[in-house]
Amino acid sequence: MWLLVGAALAIFLWSNYDQRVVISFTAPFKTIPIPLSAALVGALAGGFLLAVGMSLPNQFRLRARVRELRRKTEGLDNELAELRKLPLTDANEPSSDNLSLGSGTGSKPSA
Repeated sequence: MWLLVGAALAIFLWSNYDQRVVISFTAPFKTIPIPLSAALVGALAGGFLLAVGMSLPNQFRLRARVRELRRKTEGLDNELAELRKLPLTDANEPSSDNLSLGSGTGSKPSA
């Protein structure tokens, strides 16, 4: 596909090489007569450079976010590995962290 696009672009540029254009940016600033193909290639290159320049800050921000999330994932993986090392307790056995505080009526558990 890119070969076909490149061939079409080359044929277009070659067929328009003899045509000359003058590009007027402002009233006092004009270019010398240049081939239409050079103006088109210059506009294409300028647009590409502008697009790359505009996307660079976002790319750096996204790379920093990926690094942050990888560090967080690594920490969570380490925590999970440590938790898997702990012995399992039976849910029916009372333990110090499983104590019920009562039925919510304000009464204290009996000793």
